[in-house]
Amino acid sequence: MSNGPGFLSPSFPVDETKRSDTSKLSRRANDSWDESQDLARFDPERWLVRKKDGTGVAADDVDFDGAERLQGLLKKIDKSVFTRHAQEIMGQKVTMSQPFSAGQYWICFEMIAEDGSLVIARVRLPRHPDTPPTISEEDEQYSIACEVATMAFVRQNVPAITLPQIYAYEGPGSQLAADAGAIYMLLEGFYGNTLQDVEPDLCKLSVAIQEHIITQWTRVQVELATLTYPRIGSISSVSTTGEPVIGRLASASAEGLRCHGPFSCTVEYFTAVADAAISKLDVLE
Repeated sequence: MSNGPGFLSPSFPVDETKRSDTSKLSRRANDSWDESQDLARFDPERWLVRKKDGTGVAADDVDFDGAERLQGLLKKIDKSVFTRHAQEIMGQKVTMSQPFSAGQYWICFEMIAEDGSLVIARVRLPRHPDTPPTISEEDEQYSIACEVATMAFVRQNVPAITLPQIYAYEGPGSQLAADAGAIYMLLEGFYGNTLQDVEPDLCKLSVAIQEHIITQWTRVQVELATLTYPRIGSISSVSTTGEPVIGRLASASAEGLRCHGPFSCTVEYFTAVADAAISKLDVLE
């Protein structure tokens, strides 16, 4: 899952029994890499992983281009809403950690339950100042709803890919969101370290290790490719029978598509993409 709107990036938790202390992290990746380590045990989302060395949630190195959005939200939100909500879901006391992580669109807080399990409160930041005017607030809300639905559906139907469980999503109109001061979701957190913690520059890894990683990543793409449907669009919700509801494309406004779908065939979809590209060229001219 990424911090940007309308994009789903699978998240892969790290096995907490491997490479979980600072001394291992300090080694060069080519020396400490475990060939048996499965890429599907890694999590590319920095906010989702709590390091076992006690340093807390890793923060994104983001140039906010307007940190007032973050500061304003921190002053506004009531974090006690998140802890109370998490306690109701987990059935046990939870405490919020001091560290937090923020991207361009979300800020994430870590909560630790009495049994040691983690809950992540992912809270929406105010609208980004660089958001194109063609993308409405309704578009952004729809995109988030699609992300939530897609994560839940993939988690249920592709067990080979480990995704965090979404415990709750409090969107527009939710009283809990109003009480908290922002829309938010509560997700399952994972202990571990990211691949980037082991070696920030993957190009420095040996060719054999790079091929090992790419092979595993390809397997993830193959698993996702097993989900095929007669229409091209976004999963806007999941029916009571577990079937995905394919709605308009969540990224259509951002991509400048005149027709938002869903599309009945690839010809319709690529025609819409081509028309959008031509329109952009006309504007530049």
